[in-house]
Amino acid sequence: MKAIIPNRRHYERVSTERPVTLLTPENNALQGKMIDISIHGAGVIVHSSCITCDQVQIMFHLPTSGGTPLTLSAIITHHSSIRGDCFLGLEFVGLLKNYESAINEFIRFHHRLD
Repeated sequence: MKAIIPNRRHYERVSTERPVTLLTPENNALQGKMIDISIHGAGVIVHSSCITCDQVQIMFHLPTSGGTPLTLSAIITHHSSIRGDCFLGLEFVGLLKNYESAINEFIRFHHRLD
């Protein structure tokens, strides 16, 4: 019998492919790709070995943010190595209302394209 695993996510998450820059506490800039986003966090693949810090700044653009880059603080909730790259699960910390609105608008925009 197959066990049913409940969905632990509390916020709607959509797939995307957006370039991101992660800034570590040591001021190392890592380039990567966001693969999904919600108002609570994001999944990111960076082109390096897995990083060991607990918190990063993530910088990215959304088409719904009017060209303004979003810079958010995030904690790394989990990470794993994928073919030489590193997958990071990020949880946003102290999300500003205008950033939350931009992300929600992006999610609604994404659904119009479905």
